[in-house]
Amino acid sequence: MATTMPRSLPASAVVLAVLIAFGCSKDECPTGAASCDGSIASTCVGHVDNELSGHNEWSRHDCIGKQCVVAATTYGHEAFCAFAATTDPRCPAANDGESWGRCDATKLLSCRDGFLVGETTCATPSVCVDSASAFGGDPECARDAFCAATANPDPLCGHDVVSACDGDSIVTCHCGVKYDAHPCVSPGPRCVLLLTVDGGTKQVAGCR
Repeated sequence: MATTMPRSLPASAVVLAVLIAFGCSKDECPTGAASCDGSIASTCVGHVDNELSGHNEWSRHDCIGKQCVVAATTYGHEAFCAFAATTDPRCPAANDGESWGRCDATKLLSCRDGFLVGETTCATPSVCVDSASAFGGDPECARDAFCAATANPDPLCGHDVVSACDGDSIVTCHCGVKYDAHPCVSPGPRCVLLLTVDGGTKQVAGCR
């Protein structure tokens, strides 16, 4: 007697069975959504549950003392806390959802999507440096701004130099600028080149 082979399930049925087996998570919000409710900034954030599924949840922050704003980015919308409801001309008009640093004289500015979200003053005698004023738009440092000992590129702080020796003083570098320098005392008294990091591409020094 001939036997009948079972027919394979359609792909949609297989997907449904897998979702039932692993569980379906209910989204709290649509992807890319963001809103302000008074001082509460809410952004819809995606979370991975397993290899096959994920879900969206609201991420909320209370903008106490600041302004809740919603910005359109390349990834959707996001809500966050800013100093003002309008963009700041000192901030880059980037809409990538990333933090950008900029200088305004000795003030260190933190920007996001064109809005000012943070501000500090570099303590004397430090100065504020950024890609516009010091390191010439190095793409790896385009978003960076920081307080440093000097705004001028330092010959010890070449590309991929994390720290270097200046006699028995150790120099900390960032984006080609001398970020800090001090004599090797404890530990010490000598400054030596120790090792390289990031696959051997970064120079690092230390006190011994």
